[in-house]
Amino acid sequence: MADIVVFGSIVQDLISYANRFPRPGESIRGKSFEAGCGGKGANQAAQVGRLGGKVIMIGRVGNDIFGPLNIENLNKSGVITDFIERSDTAGTATATVTVTDDGENSIVVALGANMEIPPSRADQLESVISRAKLVLCQYEIDHSTLKRTFEIAKKHNGENSIVVALGANMEIPPSRADQLESVISRAKLVLCQYEIDHSTLKRTFEIAKKHNVRTFFNFAPGTSDFDKSLLKLVDILSTNENEAEFLTGARLTCVEDAVRAAKSMLRFGPSIAVTTLGAKGVVVVTKAGTATHIPVPRVKAVDTTGAGDSFCGSLAYLLVARPNLPIEEQVRRASLIASVSVQRKGTQVSFPWAHELPEDFLN
Repeated sequence: MADIVVFGSIVQDLISYANRFPRPGESIRGKSFEAGCGGKGANQAAQVGRLGGKVIMIGRVGNDIFGPLNIENLNKSGVITDFIERSDTAGTATATVTVTDDGENSIVVALGANMEIPPSRADQLESVISRAKLVLCQYEIDHSTLKRTFEIAKKHNGENSIVVALGANMEIPPSRADQLESVISRAKLVLCQYEIDHSTLKRTFEIAKKHNVRTFFNFAPGTSDFDKSLLKLVDILSTNENEAEFLTGARLTCVEDAVRAAKSMLRFGPSIAVTTLGAKGVVVVTKAGTATHIPVPRVKAVDTTGAGDSFCGSLAYLLVARPNLPIEEQVRRASLIASVSVQRKGTQVSFPWAHELPEDFLN
């Protein structure tokens, strides 16, 4: 069984490179176009695989030309794809991405088959989740599926693996989390994102909590109408500046603002809040009372697409593989890994492999 299980989003990236972003109503000429493989769940799984972690991806693609391409790309990154389903009623999710000369990006995501994954899928895979060390989720799958995955993870103390509940396919119903309860229950940590339906997300977390599995939630993409009661099921919360503003209602203009926002987010339930600030670094606040600002290396950014996923995937790997490191050091190393990815074009293809990092970096 794999060390890490990722339950969530798989997205086909359609990337245009241009000098600048077009204004509303304006058409501009692009410099080049590339198709790539993405989705916050798949990206984070790929980064874990490239660092040498044993990782399973659970998700859903459409019965179209994009589905097999994304599955093949995950295989190349060392990800086990046996639990990826194909939908006949929704297409593979797509992301229309524009990247400018300074490496900044804007993205529109149509989540497609990701939103079909039900909470029962987590219960079906409880035997997989239960053996994980970590469950990683994002908010790109249904909320109830996400919650059920976390409930299963919490029910099990975990043994030798990591479960990442990625939350992207909005086709994934909460029942999918129940189907995978045996998987979640053996995890040490569940990682989810907000790219799956809210009910699926909630069910994933409920399952994780039921089995005492640690939960890690990447609130991306953030929304202003998010039900913050879900955060009672979360141990580690990761946001960027915009996502932190959605949760707190406060504008983040400096590091001090980010520290205050992170402390505010802890009141919703998490024990650790991590807020990434782009070139300004990362803020880590814990319920133990520590608040740390971690600078990031200055690099020439070519394409920042997927940098947050590289960071979260790396942090998930380090939380499980190097649990004795302080959270601040785990975050610092994850930031350094993500800084490598922004110096290359593309999403998953830009993520560094373990052999590209300093020899003792992952030790």
